Amino acid sequence: MSDQLRSLLPASGTWMSSNEFTEAVSTIKYYGQVYLDTASGTVYLVVKNT
Repeated sequence: MSDQLRSLLPASGTWMSSNEFTEAVSTIKYYGQVYLDTASGTVYLVVKNT
């Protein structure tokens, strides 16, 4: 997770990411990382447009 994004996240979060899930939801046009905070159920997406 980038330092720029991390500064916006709750400090108490338990952040998880899965490369397999990221690959499954990425397309030719859009790709990025998916982060889940298992403590709050919050999902953060870092999406890039190709």
